Amino acid sequence: MRRNFATISSALLAIAVAGCSGSSSAGHVAAHRAAAHVTITSSIKDGAALSAPTTWEAMVGGVPDSDHVTAVTFLIDGKKSWTSEFAPYSFNMDGYPFWPWLMGTGAHVLTAQATTAGGLTASASAHVVITGKPRSLPASLVGSYHRTVSTADLTRTLHRQGIHIQAGSFTMQIRDGLFIWESAGVGANEVAVSAGPHQVQFKTSANWLAPRPDAGGFCEAPEAPARYSWSLSGSRLTLRPASPDDCANRDAVLTGTWVKGG
Repeated sequence: MRRNFATISSALLAIAVAGCSGSSSAGHVAAHRAAAHVTITSSIKDGAALSAPTTWEAMVGGVPDSDHVTAVTFLIDGKKSWTSEFAPYSFNMDGYPFWPWLMGTGAHVLTAQATTAGGLTASASAHVVITGKPRSLPASLVGSYHRTVSTADLTRTLHRQGIHIQAGSFTMQIRDGLFIWESAGVGANEVAVSAGPHQVQFKTSANWLAPRPDAGGFCEAPEAPARYSWSLSGSRLTLRPASPDDCANRDAVLTGTWVKGG
């Protein structure tokens, strides 16, 4: 009976030790998770006054070696506007600036939020003021347009084509400071950074405002600037390059006559 009692006692002691060891291990893991503190820093600082195009990036730190960032989400005034899944985490795609005046002048809140595969999160917000914008486009240009891009339009710039697009029907929206044109399978969003009585200058894309930013673009990224002349006669808008446009597809699509409405 003593031998049996000793055996049972030893077994119980082993179980107790194992239980304590398991609790210690679980506690260590929990403590490790609690100690993990992900941080995110925005390149646009709180209190900034913005008027010119700028780069908006987020830097993430404090992520455990066993974890990784799955996405950084950029929000404008609380609205999700862009998601970047790979470092460097950039708003409006790598190599493209952020055009702050497209939000409208006045006060705005810019937020960057990081999320990891393990469920850790971090966010940083900047209260900014948009202080200026380029000269507005003439009100007569604002509206919806359409035109058919022919095979001949594409052939004219074929020797400069870098990204393939197809002939067909295109639509174009012109807002104050913003041109958006698209067709089935191709989407683009160009920013008019300056405008005169009969000329408009395009810069790089404001991808976050494109109807389908993942549909593809017109040019090798980032696009080179281009200056176009325009004339409006009734409902017919004619666009011509004021100087050679290095983006062949933009030239092929924009150059010609667009019909307003319809």
